[in-house]
Parts: sequence; structure tokens; C-alpha cells
Amino acid sequence: MNDSSTTARAAWLLPIGAGICWGLIGPFVRHLDAAGLTGMEIIAVRSAVTALALFPWMAIRRPAALRVRPRDIWCFLGTGIGSIVFFNWCYFATITAASLSVACTLMYGAPAFVLLMSAEDCRSITVLCRSSQTASVAARLAMSVL
Repeated sequence: MNDSSTTARAAWLLPIGAGICWGLIGPFVRHLDAAGLTGMEIIAVRSAVTALALFPWMAIRRPAALRVRPRDIWCFLGTGIGSIVFFNWCYFATITAASLSVACTLMYGAPAFVLLMSAEDCRSITVLCRSSQTASVAARLAMSVL
């Protein structure tokens, strides 16, 4: 099997696998919440499962990617602990307090809301609405609300 066929297969399988994993987040959170775990404990379990799954694969396939320069540790702490933990906590809290569809709508609708709220004037909004990406985000948001 040559390298291009492996890459072509991965181009189809990896997004499918990512979609399956993303789809399992809701039942995963609901099951652990019903078991009595707090939001932070759920984040810890999910992070541990992710680390246990990805670390051996990275160690075998791309060990150089696991090396971190000491001066870059603060970046990993900021994005790992600060950003990812806070994002997961907000997402899981929304799933627990509301519904999975509300959590998805807020998560994927947020960029569109930020885009529209950050427009300086009506002319900026007109320019933004001409963008196919903005139209795509608006269409997805409208479909998720319906």
C-alpha cells in the first residue's frame, strides 16, 4: 500500500472518527453526570481518556511532537489548562443545565454572534454578510435553531 492511498483513506476516516467522538460527548457527559461526577471531574476523566489514547500513538508515530522547550511550557499551560478546561466546563455545564442541542447551538453560533457584534458599523456588516463563510455560519445557525 502506497503513501498516497493511506493519506486518501485517512482523509475520509479521520473526520468520520472525529464526528463519532464528538457525537459521543453528550451521552458521555450525561452518563457521568448521572453517576454523580461534577463538571470538573468529568473534564478530568475526559482529559485522561484523551491522553491515554493519544500519548502512545504520538510516542510511536511522531515522538518529536512530544518534545516541549522549557520556555514554551507557559503556552501549553495557558491553552491546555486555561482555554480547553474552561471551554469544556462551559460546554458540559450547558449540556447538564439545558439540552445538547442548546449547547451545540451556543457553541457553533458564538462565532457568528461575535462577528456581528464586533462590526463597527452597518457597512462592515454588509461586507461581512457577503462572505460565503458568514452565510454558511448563518445557515447552520438557523437550521440548528429550527
